[in-house]
Amino acid sequence: MTYNPLKDYGGWGIRYGRGGRAYNVSGNRGVYLELSNGKSLLIGSLQPEELARAIGMQMRDDRRLKERDLVSAAKRK
Repeated sequence: MTYNPLKDYGGWGIRYGRGGRAYNVSGNRGVYLELSNGKSLLIGSLQPEELARAIGMQMRDDRRLKERDLVSAAKRK
């Protein structure tokens, strides 16, 4: 996504704005996440597509681990 660091978050760094919290260092592109607790987070990146892909891969891996742990726990009972 493209955003305006000054207008949307008041500058660069760890910021808070109308859209939630932002971690941005430079540029105006990033990945916007809607978290399970209802909050949102923007992570600025010069390569947002690559960052989004890496986040997605980690989320899939985490889900697989949780499912495996649930199956293991069910077998132990």
